[in-house]
Amino acid sequence: MENIAVKLVSEFNKIVMVYEKQFDELSEKENLTKLEIAIIGFLANNPAFNTAKDIERIRKFKKSNISTAVDNLNNRGLLTKEVSKSDRRITNLYLTSIANNIVEAIKKIQSGFFEKIFKDISKEEIEAHFSVLKRIFDNIERLDQ
Repeated sequence: MENIAVKLVSEFNKIVMVYEKQFDELSEKENLTKLEIAIIGFLANNPAFNTAKDIERIRKFKKSNISTAVDNLNNRGLLTKEVSKSDRRITNLYLTSIANNIVEAIKKIQSGFFEKIFKDISKEEIEAHFSVLKRIFDNIERLDQ
């Protein structure tokens, strides 16, 4: 079991590294850090989760890094920060139309990446894989509490 666990962690790390590498060209072209690209992608793909706290909780990025990246994106006009009307302690993050081309590029890179990694794998096999992964992640969540 130990070898399986080591291999699983190693393979997850490899997936993350290869995934992040897909954004190198966009990062250079748009003069954005990988974290800034990740935040834009997160907000575009998850509009209901639009606070720095959401990004921290779901993506597991450091709060200070998120704050710096959000400020940079805000200064460049790629996102706006709005204090919640229902709770002044909450600041909602919204992408601006200036970010539209970057969002399109991110989504194109993401879909291309997943198309490539799931090539020659049936929908049923993918669903079975994700069913097992969900159970693993549920177990991880219980350990993390």
